[in-house]
This record gives sequence, C-alpha cells and structure tokens, in this order.
Amino acid sequence: MSIKKKLSIFVLVLLLVPMLLLVLSTQHFFDRQIQENERNYLQVAMKTVRNDMENRMDEMRKAGLLFAGDSDINKAMYDDRNRLAMALNNLKRNFNYLDYVVIVDRENRILASSSPYLLYPDGSAVKILAASSMLFGKMHVSEEVVGLEELFTKDSFEYDNFSIKILNQSPGAQEYLHKALMGIVVVPIRDKSADNDVIGAIVLCDVLNNDNYFAERYSRNLDNSFLAFSIDGIRIASNIQTDTKSNFVGSRAPHETGKYLEDDKQYFGKVDVDDEIHVF
Repeated sequence: MSIKKKLSIFVLVLLLVPMLLLVLSTQHFFDRQIQENERNYLQVAMKTVRNDMENRMDEMRKAGLLFAGDSDINKAMYDDRNRLAMALNNLKRNFNYLDYVVIVDRENRILASSSPYLLYPDGSAVKILAASSMLFGKMHVSEEVVGLEELFTKDSFEYDNFSIKILNQSPGAQEYLHKALMGIVVVPIRDKSADNDVIGAIVLCDVLNNDNYFAERYSRNLDNSFLAFSIDGIRIASNIQTDTKSNFVGSRAPHETGKYLEDDKQYFGKVDVDDEIHVF
C-alpha cells in the first residue's frame, strides 16, 4: 500500500472516529434527555393521582365528622340500633364508593354495619385502628393493605368481588389474591350531653380492588397514559389498554424490570405490553 493511501486512511480515521464519538455522545445525551422528560412527566402524573386520592380521603373524613357530630346519632348510640342502621344506609347512598362501614360502641363492638357479610374480628387491622382512635380520641386516616378474610365472609359477594384472579397461570390453576388496598378513616363519636367522652366510633373504608375510578380520572387528565394499583406485584385495579387487550387486572406489575431510584423510592423503566412499549 502506497504512502498516499496510508495517509488517506489515517486522515479518514482521524475524521471518522471523532465524528462517530460525537454522534454516539449526542445520541446518548438525547436518550438521557428523553428519559428524564419521561420521568418528570410520570412524576407530575403521580402527583395528580395522589391529589385525587387525598381528596377522596378528605371527603371521607368530612363525612365521618358530620356523622359523628349529629345529635340524633349521639343519642342513638345508647339504645337505638335501628336509627343507627338507617343513618348508615343514608350515608352509603350519599357516598356509594364506601365499601366497608361500621359503627362501634366504646367497647369496640359493632352496633351497625354496611353489610350482613361484613366481619370485624379481634386482631384485625381495622379493629386495632378503631381501638387506637377511640383510646386517644383522635381521628385516624391512612391507606392499608388488609386480608379480605378480615373484612368479609368468604364466598360473599363482597369477598368474591374484591378477590383478584391472577392471570397467566398454568392450565387448570385457580390462584387468587385475597388482599385489599383501601383508604380508611376512623372518627371517634363523643357524648355531647355529658363530659364529651368517647362513646364509640364510625369506621369508613374505600376498597380499591377492581375499582377504576382513579385510573379513569387519571387517563382523562393525561392523554395516552394509564394507571394501575398493585399488591405484592399483582395489579388489583387498572385501565391499561392495548390494541388487543383491555383488562390487565390480575397481571404482574413490571417493577423489578426497571431501575430502582433510591431518592424517589420509585422504579422507572420500559416494558413490552402486547407488542407496545410502555414507560412506567
């Protein structure tokens, strides 16, 4: 090979390598920028849905306070369970998203409930939270994951409705997730005619299993975006859709396939959902 050709190749390499490095670094920069924009978009979206959920909890809190402050309810706590049951039914009609409501006395025994199949066993999370709320005389507001066997009789409509059949099982398998994600508000009821002592409480719960209220509100506000809630990696409520499928409840969430962001306590990544790339 002549010196001229060698020089030409050398010059070409000198030109191409920096250009290639520039292209690669530019592409890397743009990829990172796109990823950062996607993360920022989804974080804003998370704030939107959290705001919706907090508004729901605030509404439950106000409903509980209004109920506990009613003078007729105050009197009925002692000897009129029928009056309590009627008031509870009215409450349910006005707030039809409430899935589990109990009125208890100061000994934490049920006086009225929203369903004949509702359970309130000793040691259950709901009963412990109610006891604590009455003991300290303070309202309790939180989100909890609770076993359905603590809430409803097995094989009841509520138990079956909130159970989640796990998808993509082996042929013949019938595995279900029997846990519920719910918002819970406990409001102590005080005796206004005496020393304002706590004489009971009302417990209001909104179960998210198979409930697309928040997911649908979310997608109306944010185009081409979906929302899912999950317990133990299983989606319990979702409005995810693709061209070939519209029900992903019971499917596995892709958290572990993404990068965990320690500062934000979030997983971020991309996943193939029915031949569509979804960013989560």
